[in-house]
Amino acid sequence: MWQAFLMRSALLMTSAALGGFGIFSIIYSFVVPSLAAQGLILLGAATAILYFTAISRRRYRQRAHVEDRHAPPLLGAARGRRHLAR
Repeated sequence: MWQAFLMRSALLMTSAALGGFGIFSIIYSFVVPSLAAQGLILLGAATAILYFTAISRRRYRQRAHVEDRHAPPLLGAARGRRHLAR
């Protein structure tokens, strides 16, 4: 679990850095026009990282919610075991 948290944090920090450099490149492209393409690529990479990180976060939440909702109640001696029969 910690590995996923650290990986997501590293991806978000990388995305922020790429986005910052992309914005800088686009602003600086008014002086040096060849930097516009680099800025667009950097912004595209940052956007893609954020998009796919949000999808994985949404899928994880939906999967956890579905498992909790369909889990049968555990009463008495059944605590600690999961029953598959309904």
